[in-house]
Amino acid sequence: MPHAGLAARILHAITEHPEHYDQGHWFHGVDTLHPGDQLTDGTLDCGTTLCIAGYATHLTGHTLTLTDAIHDEGVTARKPGHPRPPSSKRPAQNCN
Repeated sequence: MPHAGLAARILHAITEHPEHYDQGHWFHGVDTLHPGDQLTDGTLDCGTTLCIAGYATHLTGHTLTLTDAIHDEGVTARKPGHPRPPSSKRPAQNCN
């Protein structure tokens, strides 16, 4: 089972912090979630949530960015070193 470790990490994250889990949205909250950003350290207390696919994408080193694009519920994901996909920029979201 090549992805059992990733599944265990996702399950642990959801079990420990269910407030950051929402299966209804791929990614919601802050405008950009970078690899290494922690949902649980208090810096992303804007109601940031991920579904299982969002967690899998984030935990495998992708940057998640909210856009006003229609595809993928307005979420783009990319690995560092890969070109940024074309999209129109949506207004920045203020967490305060």
